[in-house]
Amino acid sequence: MAIPPGRAAAVIAVVLIASVLQRVSGFGFALVATSLLALAMPVSDAVVILSFVSIPSTALTWRQLRGHADPSQLRRLIAWTLPGLPLGLIVHASVPDRPMRLILAVIISLAVALLVTGWKVPVRHVALADAVAGFVSGMLNTSTGTNGPPLVFDLTSQGMAPDRLRATLSGVFAFSGVTTVLLFAVEGSLDADAFVSGAGAVPFAIAGQLIGTQLSSRVGDAMFRRLTFTLLIGTALSTGAKAIFF
Repeated sequence: MAIPPGRAAAVIAVVLIASVLQRVSGFGFALVATSLLALAMPVSDAVVILSFVSIPSTALTWRQLRGHADPSQLRRLIAWTLPGLPLGLIVHASVPDRPMRLILAVIISLAVALLVTGWKVPVRHVALADAVAGFVSGMLNTSTGTNGPPLVFDLTSQGMAPDRLRATLSGVFAFSGVTTVLLFAVEGSLDADAFVSGAGAVPFAIAGQLIGTQLSSRVGDAMFRRLTFTLLIGTALSTGAKAIFF
């Protein structure tokens, strides 16, 4: 599973850029990094390596923004990721890349369509929306590594302020990231090669977080929303294209 030495610079660049986006928007690390690394290795390998690399990045974001999160909602989302994580692990080991890419592209496209129309989660259904988003996010985390879209759709459709959204996402990501790595280690996917490949990119993930911290203070609400839509649309297009043409 080790990344060939000649591609090490590309991996570092991918992790650095994805970490900057993670800090500015609250999500996007796996969306960007998995898509790009999939050009150099199987998606299943990229998911395992990036699950390890993302832990310091999400933990640092959570440490910086945790005061903005709603504790009760955060606990609810985390609780619902738990049953989804082992199910996603089964999918990761048994379902081919192409079907998973198509499913992911459909999920993201639906989320974008609902967000563009301005659809909001009714207050009386917030708990149900959190439950569905948390479960799907957990399943996607261990299967494709791209666990952000369901949560972004859920929280954005509730009209959540950017700082609260970033804090809530980072809290869920920090928990699910550690749990995912433990599951991969027990299952055997996180071997020595994957560990070394991921460890080498960790300093650049942290550097990206520090750069993103400086940039995030300059991103207003309107730009934040545009960035969110751009990431989601770009992910849906790239994921669908890879499933169809590659």
